[in-house]
Amino acid sequence: MARASTVRLPVSPRGDGASLADRAYVAIRSLIVSLELAPGDPLPMSLAAMCHGVRGCLHFTARPNEEKAAAHALARGAAMLNKSDALTETFLAVGYTLANDLTTAAIHGDRALGLDGGLAWGWCRRGWVDVFRGEPTEAIERLAIARSLAAGDPVLSASICFATATAHFQAGRHGEAISWIKRGIAARPDAVGFSPVFLASALAFDSRKDEARQTFTAWKRGHPDMTVAHVRSGWPFEARFLDRVAEGLEHTGI
Repeated sequence: MARASTVRLPVSPRGDGASLADRAYVAIRSLIVSLELAPGDPLPMSLAAMCHGVRGCLHFTARPNEEKAAAHALARGAAMLNKSDALTETFLAVGYTLANDLTTAAIHGDRALGLDGGLAWGWCRRGWVDVFRGEPTEAIERLAIARSLAAGDPVLSASICFATATAHFQAGRHGEAISWIKRGIAARPDAVGFSPVFLASALAFDSRKDEARQTFTAWKRGHPDMTVAHVRSGWPFEARFLDRVAEGLEHTGI
């Protein structure tokens, strides 16, 4: 069973404290305190799994694989403690997803919805599992339900938009993908991650190559150390999807 002491405090990122990387760092610090105070509570442990997974997938650290391993270990520990709490099941699905264990993520996502069919976050995260599995039709159906339940939540709305965009990209509907990515960026301009890379590729396939180059250049300006290789090794997308993204970028000469 995972214990609070297994949560590794990450190296503090540089910045003004407003970036997603900084917020993930601060969240883990707070969750360590929660785990020390309530070692038998699976919810903070599942949240810590999610935070470590985000750090690994978005390369907020020089050791992304260690972060993903920590996410998996914490999710496993929280799963052993959980007693039918839908929110914990949802964040277990996130932790396992970011640790690239999609089979287990789907199980916990289904459990969350079985416990609370009105949980918008549960529908969103289960839709993301479909996205990462390369199942766009199923993803869009689940994400539409999440969207109908998520009014007034900009964080959840942005996640739904990015997932829906990816599903449309996978299905070859690049115009739809562009629209949904832009909606997601508008909802959460501070948490776009690799989305501008996918947007640039979709724009290229939509014969908007100048806009694609401008989008990618602006992203690189803000992330000078990031490469397409980082995108490939980040989120647990299928190789054929990432190949398609790279193909779009190649069309623009990037």
